[in-house]
Order: sequence, then structure tokens, then C-alpha cells
Amino acid sequence: WDNADFSRGVGTTYYQEYITLNTAKPPFVRDVEAKVRRYLRSSYSAAWTLKITWERAPAY
Repeated sequence: WDNADFSRGVGTTYYQEYITLNTAKPPFVRDVEAKVRRYLRSSYSAAWTLKITWERAPAY
């Protein structure tokens, strides 16, 4: 996906930002934290998370 070409108006990219400094964390953020903690063996706590997805992303 890092070589997608959106210049022809085909395909869509979606993103959602999660700012979790002083708020309850949604399940997606808790899942990301758990994966980072497991893989890096750290006490990671997300303050900000960005979720990016795409649909019909044409190859570059």
C-alpha cells in the first residue's frame, strides 16, 4: 500500500485519530497497546493513535 497511486481519483483512504491522554481508551487503542507491550516487552501507553485503512488502492 505504500506504493499506491491515488492521482487518478480511484480508491479511497480512511483515517481515524484517537487522542487518549485523559480519556477512556476505545477497544482498538487497547488492542494496539497490548500488541506493542507484547512484542516490545514494554509498559507502552498510547497518548495518540492513528488508524489508516484503504479501499481499492491502485498500485503505483
